[in-house]
Amino acid sequence: MKRPIEIKGVIIIEIILAVAAIPSGIILILDPSGRSLGIDFLLDYLPLIDFTPVGLWLFFVFGILPIILAVGLWLTKFWSWFVAVILAIVEIIWIAIQIVLLYEIGLSPLQALVAGFGVATIFLLFMPASRHYVSLRRISAESGET
Repeated sequence: MKRPIEIKGVIIIEIILAVAAIPSGIILILDPSGRSLGIDFLLDYLPLIDFTPVGLWLFFVFGILPIILAVGLWLTKFWSWFVAVILAIVEIIWIAIQIVLLYEIGLSPLQALVAGFGVATIFLLFMPASRHYVSLRRISAESGET
């Protein structure tokens, strides 16, 4: 069966998320103060002493994991659909927490973009073509077909 456009769309979203998160994560790991990204003032609004946990989160959860998911979706691994749904929900929660914590200083277009990625991912993964494709791949995997 041909890979649906909805699955290809999710793969693109995951790659874009990774391309944005990996460098940001590395920068925050190397400079936990946030000065090099111009976000050091945000520490006054956050329950953190530095950006190390945020850098690690960005690098691993929003950087490496989306690459793994993109490969899994491309290779039609059944687990990747479920993990992509979970990651999309986590993206939305991540942004909701930022909005609550940083409401006083206003919202960033980047927050809307990341939340939009989460919503779009859920929408695309729950489209009938995506669900049908994943269910057919699961059935063939369980029966030993490739």
